[in-house]
Amino acid sequence: MSEPSYWLDLFTLRTWQEFLDAGEQTSGFRESRWGQLGQIAPGDYLLCYLAGEKRWVGLLKVTRSRYHDAKPVWSEETFPARLGVRVVARLEPGRGIPVTQLRDRLSVFRDLKDPKRWSALVRGAPRRWPREDGAIVAQAIRDAAQ
Repeated sequence: MSEPSYWLDLFTLRTWQEFLDAGEQTSGFRESRWGQLGQIAPGDYLLCYLAGEKRWVGLLKVTRSRYHDAKPVWSEETFPARLGVRVVARLEPGRGIPVTQLRDRLSVFRDLKDPKRWSALVRGAPRRWPREDGAIVAQAIRDAAQ
């Protein structure tokens, strides 16, 4: 069995709450991301980042490969390209881990040409994260949730 991959999953305050309210079992993406979703396998992890708040708020484990569904979950968009997930750990948005708190431990920050441009790392989801960085973020979320 291969090691799981880690993927960025983006939420707003509203879409995070709607995900929780809908039962915490489905993560959705724009149709244009369908091809990328094909690279994500059951057992992989989604690192939930709250855009605007700049915080990590959850860790999801993928339980079902990509599928299409137009069932309403989110009010902003349909996000019909979906994955089945289960919550491994989650944090209240105000208790989420600030992304810059982990800056010194993550290789993705060391590789930036301009350290002020880190926000490009958390745009566009899903985005595969380096395994070591993903494991660091995942553990930080688990630790904070305990």
